[in-house]
Amino acid sequence: MSGGLFLWIKFMQIIRTFEQLAGSVDCSQNTEIADILNSWLDRLQAYDGYDLPELAIICILGSMAELAAVEVETGHQLLEGDRCFRPVETATRHQNWIELVFILSDDGFGVVLLVPTDAEPAFLALCEQAMT
Repeated sequence: MSGGLFLWIKFMQIIRTFEQLAGSVDCSQNTEIADILNSWLDRLQAYDGYDLPELAIICILGSMAELAAVEVETGHQLLEGDRCFRPVETATRHQNWIELVFILSDDGFGVVLLVPTDAEPAFLALCEQAMT
């Protein structure tokens, strides 16, 4: 089921708090992304005493331009050069989403990218390459 999955999100989302993450789960009209986000909510809330910004940033995006904006806004470079992601900790293909996890520091802080399979073709190809 391709086409239109990304339409429920009118713009990229950068999720920085547990409240934003829970709100994204509640607002999602797409059950697959809601399940993925809920899984992250459960995993990350298990770290008692930590706020989400101490653990991870979760980004939902679908284009190279949005990735560049995420890099600027978060202060973390995810691309090495302009055609290759830095090493990926884990990569998961869901039915209509790709999930890429980057660990950026020794304390385990990471960035999670969630990319719909109907994303911008060049960006999707970059994500596919990162999965190999």
